[in-house]
Amino acid sequence: MVSRGTTQQSSAPYNRRIVLDVIRRQGKISRREIVDLVSLSPQTVANITNDLQTIGLIVARRVKGAKSRGQPPIAFELNPNAGNSIGISLEPGRVSAGLVNLVGEIIERREVHIDTHDQRRALATVLALTRELRRPPAAGGRLWGIGVALPGPLVKTDISFVGPTTLEGWNDLSALD
Repeated sequence: MVSRGTTQQSSAPYNRRIVLDVIRRQGKISRREIVDLVSLSPQTVANITNDLQTIGLIVARRVKGAKSRGQPPIAFELNPNAGNSIGISLEPGRVSAGLVNLVGEIIERREVHIDTHDQRRALATVLALTRELRRPPAAGGRLWGIGVALPGPLVKTDISFVGPTTLEGWNDLSALD
């Protein structure tokens, strides 16, 4: 599913996200194809792709072997060197983390087996792995985000259960804190 852009003046950030997401999903895509998918004007898409190139999030490449008059068409793709994200998974008995570039390639991976019954130690391990993966500054030094996956539920409900994937003893956790 592709989202549609909007023509309201205040929606420039939204349109930029829509175009960037289309490029991410398609891998390589021309301006004409972007226009068709997001229902924005060719000029708006040209302005957005120029902006995304200027800040280094996308790169433009000539399509080789294309049979057409004039210059070969240009395809846009995500710039894998435009920054990274960190993904963390906390599971019973282990914490794993990975540094991933903008196109989803794993740059570095870490895994630590620990007793996850000890919340403080487990969360300290999460922080330590995050610090390790943040240095040295990766591609351009930009870290776009950190995502954490935790098994749940962390708040008891009527349908709560304790199974092999739950973290026993972890109640009312505020992961952000």
